[in-house]
Amino acid sequence: MTPGLARAFGRPDATGALVAEVAAGGAAERAGLHTGDIVYATGDHRAPTFAELQQAVAATPPGTLLPISVWRAGRARRMTIEIAALESGSRPGLDADALPRGDRLGLIVVESPARGDSMAAGGLGLEVRESHGAALRAGIGAGDVILAVNDQPADRLDLYRAALARIGPGTYIALLVMRSGSVQYFAIAP
Repeated sequence: MTPGLARAFGRPDATGALVAEVAAGGAAERAGLHTGDIVYATGDHRAPTFAELQQAVAATPPGTLLPISVWRAGRARRMTIEIAALESGSRPGLDADALPRGDRLGLIVVESPARGDSMAAGGLGLEVRESHGAALRAGIGAGDVILAVNDQPADRLDLYRAALARIGPGTYIALLVMRSGSVQYFAIAP
């Protein structure tokens, strides 16, 4: 969740995990969750991030009925979801379709012609098509243009991938991003 998404969904704060997709026949669908719901608590525990929600679900034994708090259409609701047993090789508490998408930062990016006057004429920009996970939590969204990763030029896909490959896991990453003609840095937490 980002503050902008919270405002768009009428949520008073940016806590919780926004449901982007509900797998057909999965536990979330059986519980009545919908795309656009924001799950912000499990039981009596507030889950301000997707990671905390995922941990709470993973710590719950299969077959347990877990109460959840959901924000839908401008108001809070209480629901109950039955925690399903894991299939071999799957991640705790998640349907396969609900797994984060994109690269290790949670970004799906494409090369596109540069927009605006802050980049050299004829240059390329690495446009964000989708933002998930850590990148979304940092505030990076669709339409942003990535210029650098940890001060390494990354305005082309090959440069972006090479810059990410040089950064070890568990390390904060600084992305230089152009948005609406302005350039700013975003810190991506590991």
